[in-house]
Amino acid sequence: MDTELLKLQYEILNFSVADLAKKSGLPESIIQSEIDSQGWKQWWPDDTPFAEAKEADDLDEREVFALQSEQYIDKAKRRLAVYTLAKEIYLAQKYMALESSLVEKARSIVESISDSDAEAANKMSTLYKNMTSKNPIAALQAISFGEDEGGVPTVIVRNLAGRAGA
Repeated sequence: MDTELLKLQYEILNFSVADLAKKSGLPESIIQSEIDSQGWKQWWPDDTPFAEAKEADDLDEREVFALQSEQYIDKAKRRLAVYTLAKEIYLAQKYMALESSLVEKARSIVESISDSDAEAANKMSTLYKNMTSKNPIAALQAISFGEDEGGVPTVIVRNLAGRAGA
């Protein structure tokens, strides 16, 4: 049982044991056992209070609501950013294992292709080009960071012609 994504949902997104059981199809007792044995802890417990109006603050209900909304959105953005990054790191390991398996399988297929089978060789060449063009490390090499004319941080993605464009 691969529980890493369940752990991320529990710790970072604060999914309840019941929610995890419902989504995964696993019994709550197994999930709770995993939580207890692995020591999972929620990073942002839901009991964190948002801004409240006090008499001295001189805020009306709309201002308090706007402040609470802003705090909720900020908290949700941070939580989602952390979850996305943690999930990508976890999945990178899975993708690497898959790529390694595909490369090994392709190597064995290439070795079995005879010199006279041009169509099979062409298909393998296309597969290789597709695999290397979608490599995340290669994609990162096409991205750089800079500033626009006003000094605002900007992500620059190199286009297919090799010139920079924002």
